[in-house]
Amino acid sequence: MTRLFKKIDAGNSFGFTMIEIISVLIILGMFSAYVAKTSMTMVDTAKEISELNQVKTHLKYAQGKAMNTGALWGIHFSGDSYALFRYGPPTVFRFFPGMEKPLAAPTENDCKIPLPTGITYTRYIWFDIWGRAYEHETTLTPATASPISANIEIVSDKLTIEANTGYIHDT
Repeated sequence: MTRLFKKIDAGNSFGFTMIEIISVLIILGMFSAYVAKTSMTMVDTAKEISELNQVKTHLKYAQGKAMNTGALWGIHFSGDSYALFRYGPPTVFRFFPGMEKPLAAPTENDCKIPLPTGITYTRYIWFDIWGRAYEHETTLTPATASPISANIEIVSDKLTIEANTGYIHDT
């Protein structure tokens, strides 16, 4: 019968020295720190893109409501949050789809959605029945406003509404 195991001589042992093991551990630690930092940056970037896409979708929702209902719809950006409204006597704030609550007459504070962290923007943006965008910094006065004549950049210059067409896209 052949021997499956051979006896290892004490003087001729195989293995790694302590310096080799420590070197490998240091390299693995540096690699894992780089991967952790990169993945956290990617998570933050993905979160910001997701939040900006939500703002863009809500702007398009207000534009679609205006075009489909024949009323002026828009979004009031107030500092670090925004809310959907329908203009008319009286101006009524509404919930975005998916956030409805059982309130008979919601106020602007009930309907607010936070902007992405670190972004502030104060302006009324609303749309007419053709989807054209209007804007004003402090008041909602559609009767005296005209459609925007230049592209407006909103939310820290990351979203743009094109003049005359109302096309909403990333910058």
